[in-house]
Order: sequence, then structure tokens, then C-alpha cells
Amino acid sequence: MGNPTSGPINLTNNAIWGISSDPDFPRFHSPTIAASDDNRFVVSWEERTSSPSMSNIWYTIRDTTGASVFPPTALTYDDGSSYPILNSLTGGKTILTWNYYGLPTYAVLNSSGAIFKAATTLGINYFYETPDAVQLPNGKVAVAWPTDTGVQYSILNSSYAIEGEPASANSPSLAFGSSLSVTTDLSSHVIMTWEDGTTYQKLLYALGDSAGSFLTQPMLYKASTTWLVTSYNGQGNAPYTSNIAAPVVVSSTRADTDPTGATNVHFTVTFTQDVIGVDASDFSLTTSGVLGAAVSGLSGSGSVYTVTVSTGSGS
Repeated sequence: MGNPTSGPINLTNNAIWGISSDPDFPRFHSPTIAASDDNRFVVSWEERTSSPSMSNIWYTIRDTTGASVFPPTALTYDDGSSYPILNSLTGGKTILTWNYYGLPTYAVLNSSGAIFKAATTLGINYFYETPDAVQLPNGKVAVAWPTDTGVQYSILNSSYAIEGEPASANSPSLAFGSSLSVTTDLSSHVIMTWEDGTTYQKLLYALGDSAGSFLTQPMLYKASTTWLVTSYNGQGNAPYTSNIAAPVVVSSTRADTDPTGATNVHFTVTFTQDVIGVDASDFSLTTSGVLGAAVSGLSGSGSVYTVTVSTGSGS
């Protein structure tokens, strides 16, 4: 009923205490946690010192009783890593993303504490916050981050290797991106939301696919006359679920006179709800007595589309 079962525990193993003006006093920032699917908890944070100026990523693993599985350990020693975010993967793994000197970076950890995929940068510079990640239902992983004009994302394959160059999209008015969060749906879409970092009064979103292409350009979905306050990284995205059924075709009716000798005929197809990403290859024909008939075109939007069919020969 909300009672703690263990702790609190000093996860950092820090025995040094002081005041904020102490030059070598370690400071701990940006704690993040994720549960693995084999019932372990991965915890990560950023350790900073001011003199010398350093920031590195640490992590530790605990079981469900709070007992240590893997001790606090530095993941980076580069003195320029900050703002970690953890997300769960399947197979007892988690993905840890962070900012490395302006480069979006990730690593994959086993729930034992072993590193499954070593730190890998996504090769894009001039980035000031931190990437977020989500595993898609098809087994791939999307990693997304804000930029100084909008948003970018990359797709990792099921082995967590980068599939291709990041896809980029600009916010309306080229607004600075801030506080990005990414999630998915049952169709393995990449759903990105972030804040307009120029005014801090608008929330934006965009939709991508698991091949690394934007399906929509960034759009406004919330505006305010005052500042909109989010977490520094926008995270808080429980895996997206919906009780809305997947769209299905409710009718397919002839749009031309019948019978006809026309070279092309048309059918009006209506879905139960608005759909996107539909093309002619999504439709097939059932014919009798004709040869060479084929779906040759598609137009429409929302829930209503017109399918063009080349009639071929015969009757």
C-alpha cells in the first residue's frame, strides 16, 4: 500500500560530504531508473565535479528486494557525458541514452550489469539535451532527440546497430527543440513529442515509421499563453496503448456505372477511422472472367479513399 520495502540506500557509494562551493565535491544529477523484464532495476545518474570540470555517467543494478546485483560503476570516463535516460528492452536488457559533448549516445546493458552494446554515438552534432528511446513492437528501437530547429531520430535494428542516417524534421518557425519524449504504438510507429524551446509555450509532435522516415511533419498540439513546464528531458512515456480498435474497411462500393467498358474503374473504400500511410499496394483484387486487371491508383485521405482499377480484358 505504498510502504517502502527497502532503503533508502546510498546508491552512489559516496562518502564525501561538503558544500556546493567545494571545488572537488561530487554532485549527482539526473537520476533515472528502468525495470528489466526479468525483474531487476537499473539505476543511472550523472556525477559532476566543478574543479576540474567533469561529468560522467554511472549505473548500478538492484533486485526487487533492493539488494545489490551490480555495484555502482562508471560507464563513461570521458568527462563530458551528461543527462542519462534509461528505457526497458526485452530479453533482460535496458538502453541507456545520454549527451556526450553534444552527440546523442547510447549503450545497451544486461540486467547482470554487463555491457551488451558498448557506447555508440549517433553521429550528429550541435545537440544540447538528451535522446530518448523506445523499443518498437517489431523488435527495432527508435532513438530520438531535439535539435536547434526541431527533431531527429534514428532506428536501431534488433541487434541494436544503427540502420541508417538520422531522419530530420523542422519545428514550425524552426523553433528550438526541447524536452523530447518518444513512444510507440501497436503498428511500430515512432511518436515524438517535444516543447518549443524558443517560447516554451507550445508542445509539438510528429510521427515516423520504423524504417526511419517521417510520416508527418512536426505539428502543434498544445499552445499556452504562459510557460509550459516539463521535465528537463520530456520523459514520462509509458508504452503507448489504446483501447481503440485498429482501423478496418467497412465498405467498398463501385463509384462508376455498372456494367462498363471503361479502361479504368473506381471504388470508394471507407475505413472505420482515419488512416495514414495507405498506398495502392495495400489493396488486392478478386476477379472472375478477366485478365490483367490490377490496382493502378489511390487517392483520398482520412477515412475515405478512392481506389482505381485497370480493368484488363475479358468480361
